[in-house]
Parts: sequence; C-alpha cells; structure tokens
Amino acid sequence: MKKTAKAKAAKVSNTTNASGVSEDTKTIVTVLLLIFFMPVGFILMWFWTKWKVWVKLLVTLLFTPVFLFLAGIVAAATLLTVNPGEQMKKANCMKSCEIVTEEEKPMCLSKCLNIEIPTPEDLPLPE
Repeated sequence: MKKTAKAKAAKVSNTTNASGVSEDTKTIVTVLLLIFFMPVGFILMWFWTKWKVWVKLLVTLLFTPVFLFLAGIVAAATLLTVNPGEQMKKANCMKSCEIVTEEEKPMCLSKCLNIEIPTPEDLPLPE
C-alpha cells in the first residue's frame, strides 16, 4: 500500500508536537526527573507525557513508597539536626531568665542551660 501524505504527516505529528519536543525526549526527561527529582517527575509524567494511564498508575504505585521512604529519612535527619526538645528547653530558660536583673542573668542562664557563661570579671583585660 502507498502511504499518503496525510499518514506521513500524522506520523510526524506523533513524534513531535507544536513546541518541537519529541515524545522520546519527553520520556527521557521524565524518567530522569523521576529518578533524580521525583515530585517534578510525577507532575511531568501525568501532565506532559502521552503515556497510557495504566503505565502512569504503575509508575506512581512503584515510586510512591520510595519517595515516602526518602522523605521520611530527610525529615528524621532534619529533626535530629534541629533537636526541637533542646530548642524548647533553651527557649523556656531564656524566658524564665527575663525576670532577673542584668547582673544575675548570666548566672541564671548558666544554671538552667548547664553551661558556663563567663562574667565580665572572668574576661581578660585589654592591654
């Protein structure tokens, strides 16, 4: 059978769209973003590519647990770094030491934070 000009044009329009990006390029970019930057990869997969819906669902079901696991690790590392319990302790200490005089404040802070704060008398005199 002879291929008509219309069939050739349809084939070309399947491989590239108005912006000139081929479906192969979209697939490569989307897969790379799914691997290296999942949230953007998910968005592009669902709205940019012309994959079948069952493929999109399968990829979503496979990558979502991985994404949640990695997000949990990042959240745990952040909480360990920030240490909210210690921050609350410091904030409460600072608040409780607001009512004392300026001369007593270093002693108050050193007691409740369990650290040694040098007093002006402890500092070396400039020569």
